[in-house]
Amino acid sequence: MNLDWKNKFISFLKENLKNDLGEIENNLTALKESRNKETKSVVGDKYETSRQMLQQEIDKKEKVLSNKYKMYNSLLQIKEDTVLDVVQFGALIQSNGLLYFLGIPLGQIEFNEQKIWCISSVSPLGKVLSGLQKGESAEFRNQTFTIESVL
Repeated sequence: MNLDWKNKFISFLKENLKNDLGEIENNLTALKESRNKETKSVVGDKYETSRQMLQQEIDKKEKVLSNKYKMYNSLLQIKEDTVLDVVQFGALIQSNGLLYFLGIPLGQIEFNEQKIWCISSVSPLGKVLSGLQKGESAEFRNQTFTIESVL
């Protein structure tokens, strides 16, 4: 694990988020077209119910889209080629044999045959690890996290 590896990982995350954004935007366009094409039926309520269901789905997709854009924009704030010596936003951390990326909350991601836990800096674990340096430890949920490396 080195700075080049970290930068490739962040690029990988950005690319995946861009792909997700494109898919969500396409789904939203299709849903809006469907909603707008709904015609009134003889039954009456069926038209309103169908449009309302489509609108609820649009609202959900728009929230997801907004969150994905926030994550993508957060990744853009990370300065490449910067080595960190303190756990902070944008840090790649090795602790207890596991890798953590303190940035965006994506859960476990596999990259180059390694599993990395992507966590937010405002998550409970992110808050505990923030500010630590190599060799320092912190307790979280009855487990000791010792920082083996920060990048």
